Amino acid sequence: MPEEVFGFEVGSAASGRNRFMRALLKISGRKQYRFRVSEAPGLNGKEPWGRPSEILVPDPRIAYLPYEFPSPDRLQDIGKGIAAAIFEGDVIRLFAYSLGRADFRGKKLRVMFSYHTDTDRDFSARNFPWESIFYPLTRGQAEHFGLSTALGVARLFPPHLDTYTPFEVTDKLRVLAVAANPKKCAAELGVDAELTAVEKLAESMDSEIELYPIRNAQWNQDFRSRLAATDPHVLFFTGHGGFVAKEPHLFFQNPDYSCQPVSIATLASELRNLGSLKLVILSACQTAASENPFVSGAERLVTDPIRPIPAVIAMQSKVDELAAREFATRFFTYLFQQDYPIDTCVNACRQAMQGLRRDRT
Repeated sequence: MPEEVFGFEVGSAASGRNRFMRALLKISGRKQYRFRVSEAPGLNGKEPWGRPSEILVPDPRIAYLPYEFPSPDRLQDIGKGIAAAIFEGDVIRLFAYSLGRADFRGKKLRVMFSYHTDTDRDFSARNFPWESIFYPLTRGQAEHFGLSTALGVARLFPPHLDTYTPFEVTDKLRVLAVAANPKKCAAELGVDAELTAVEKLAESMDSEIELYPIRNAQWNQDFRSRLAATDPHVLFFTGHGGFVAKEPHLFFQNPDYSCQPVSIATLASELRNLGSLKLVILSACQTAASENPFVSGAERLVTDPIRPIPAVIAMQSKVDELAAREFATRFFTYLFQQDYPIDTCVNACRQAMQGLRRDRT
């Protein structure tokens, strides 16, 4: 389905202010943000910055996100707090118009979040779960943007998406699926089951999909050689992720199942030699979380100065194994069989994970 873009730009409270006001706000240390609509159907240029506002979500809830996904009630509170800061004045008018226009034209609205240059060192802005915004959409019913069927939601980092052209697969879609389970140094994972589920989906479409699985993945002995030989369109990693000295890492394994940590910066360097790669999926904890002075693993791949990856899907919170397996199964089902845009696939996966959570409580 063709899509229309509605872009939010997030800046600090100092955005658009003179040098004196910027210095004063920096000294005050208050976490305030300003928002503006950077792109919308029928909008020429960017809207002016809105007034500074605090996002009324307790800091501990945001700080704790990498370690545990919030309950539905807490997630709704977070979503309401973010929505209250963003939706006021012209933003409400432009958003309502854009949503209605997209529906009338039989298109889907894609909501994109980007960050003003003055937030480059403000990692709190990057760690807010923007996808959790809870706001009235269809028929006036409030819902989370990241769970909605009425729109897609994603984050945008430079270079702008306009520098990419839609990708067309002329032969088979090549997917390199990598599972690492360093159980000597981290909790043992059921990644084999996750990989098996993806294999079954690929087998049902073997005329269109070429899947290359790697189990018990070691960085040098397995991954690097298979990566070069495969030149995949899609790279899927499932396993452990985390921070080492505040830098985002993936944890491959050694032959004895001990940890083999590999920084996302090292991975980005390895991916620079690939000509076909368009999508990276990191089914590993904290791969979308940021810690000073490093950006998240996902952002590191998307903004690589030599070979930026057009699209990266990663985790901001810890997710249990059943939920991760449900995400992988549902995502590849939509990607392989339904031909949906990536953000639509991700929203469908979030819905499935929420359903799984409800069924288990």
